[in-house]
Amino acid sequence: MKWLSILSLALSTSLYANHLETVCKSALQPYPGRAGYMVSNPPQFSKNFIARGFFEDFERLNIIEDFNGNEIYQSENPIRSIVETEESLWLLFDYDVLNLSFKGDEIARYPFVFNPNPQTAKAISMAAANDLLLIARGSEGLTALNIKTGKIQWHKDFNTIDAGKPIAVAFDGSSAQVVFTSTRENGFNGIATLDLDTLEILYQAQYNQRRAGVISPDAKPHWSQDNLILNNGGWIHVITKKQIQDQKPFKPKWVAVEVGGNRDLHYMMLTGDFFIENNTLIGCGKQRERNGDQVTHFARLFEVKLD
Repeated sequence: MKWLSILSLALSTSLYANHLETVCKSALQPYPGRAGYMVSNPPQFSKNFIARGFFEDFERLNIIEDFNGNEIYQSENPIRSIVETEESLWLLFDYDVLNLSFKGDEIARYPFVFNPNPQTAKAISMAAANDLLLIARGSEGLTALNIKTGKIQWHKDFNTIDAGKPIAVAFDGSSAQVVFTSTRENGFNGIATLDLDTLEILYQAQYNQRRAGVISPDAKPHWSQDNLILNNGGWIHVITKKQIQDQKPFKPKWVAVEVGGNRDLHYMMLTGDFFIENNTLIGCGKQRERNGDQVTHFARLFEVKLD
């Protein structure tokens, strides 16, 4: 475990730090009309854009904006993921993907579920892999949408993985690392590496559940150098490529960020997506502040070195 204490944060991303502070403050808000309740609004990041939801007065807003806070698009529905290519943006919704110009114009919408009903599993997250968008759909498996044709390239159910549900995907440049969780005891919680041409599972490595616990259903992965960085329920986990390829139960390195004073020492909990610059993780973290018997929960921008 790597123990880090952050009392003040000097961001390398100073050009857009002011707006990121605003984004992170909205990541945990008082619930309108319900005193004492908080609502979490985890943001999603691409290279130059942010997808986030928040309450303004009593209205729920779901927007796309750049890192300077210039809004380009607004939706009635939550945006599950945002992917940026050289030509445009791709937004993931529950049952379809929207292609959006950098100015916010709708180009085309591509459904991957037709005639959904209330029991139909919703999409969870999405990642780009060359010309494919890999959509993690939990109990419905993994769906690949070709961004050149707008058609579904393939779908994989992962029936051979015991009680595991794909919830997130990363791409290392050649293959996909599919993150799994399970609602069953001893079900698969780990990483399966998928060959995108043959759809063969190349490696399958699971968490050592006695030593490392399980994977949260809202986990978010990104590669940094040869490490897969995972926001696992707020905890920052570092998984080496070797651990994935060894195919043995593993314990990730835990990057713990200490906050608060001596009488209220606790850990910053990452919320939502994050991005990495120069092996530094940048994201929004939830923490609390104690003043006598009163405790205030809030979110703020933070960064942490992964070295």
